[in-house]
Amino acid sequence: MKVQGIIFTVNEIPRKLYVLKSGKVREMKKSGPVILEAGDYIAVSEYLLEIPLSGDISAIEESEIEEVSLSEEFENILRKLINLRKENTEKNFSLEDFIVDDENLDNVIEHMETLLSLSVGELPDDEETALHLIENIDDSKLITKVNYLKNFIKKFPDSKSGAELILDTAKKVYSTIGDRYITKLLCKKILLHYSDNLQICHDALNLLALVYKEEGNIMWIFYSDIAKYVGVMQNENN
Repeated sequence: MKVQGIIFTVNEIPRKLYVLKSGKVREMKKSGPVILEAGDYIAVSEYLLEIPLSGDISAIEESEIEEVSLSEEFENILRKLINLRKENTEKNFSLEDFIVDDENLDNVIEHMETLLSLSVGELPDDEETALHLIENIDDSKLITKVNYLKNFIKKFPDSKSGAELILDTAKKVYSTIGDRYITKLLCKKILLHYSDNLQICHDALNLLALVYKEEGNIMWIFYSDIAKYVGVMQNENN
């Protein structure tokens, strides 16, 4: 629909999710005004967290907005938020020019991941069938696959299967989405649940070391040293 002027008012809690199709929309944030352009979601953090707006949101020129379904936009919104989290770790980066306030970013992502976990549905009771279902999720829906894997680990805590799939997914998350948080989470789940699989643990430790080193976190030395130790154990077992 075409709009110009006020879309949401200060202290209002947005009850609908809109995406900007054309034109320009201004959000008044605590840090100052933010200009949204085509493809941006309007008041996304306030909508997801169900919190009042800190300022008015208005179309500053004739604009077209479209109401969208959260269930259909899960992946797109979460990818955008993940990219923000990635960029927020870089030097001299500020979120002031972006849609989501710095203080809300992690809360929004956590909320989105919780909603997405609930939306993926129940896994089959048969372990092999569950694995087959996860393996066949397209790589364009990596976040969905991650949440299914989380559910798999909860449902089959004693499973010896799935280690390679979790590691493969961690590598794809790191290389395609670039989300270090999810990459580290999956690698640590491997170490926790598949500690007897030295090869998989060795690869997971090396990936952890790589991610921490990229972040400039000294923990990379810790994981690198453990990876070397596990490598020695592998050679001794062989």
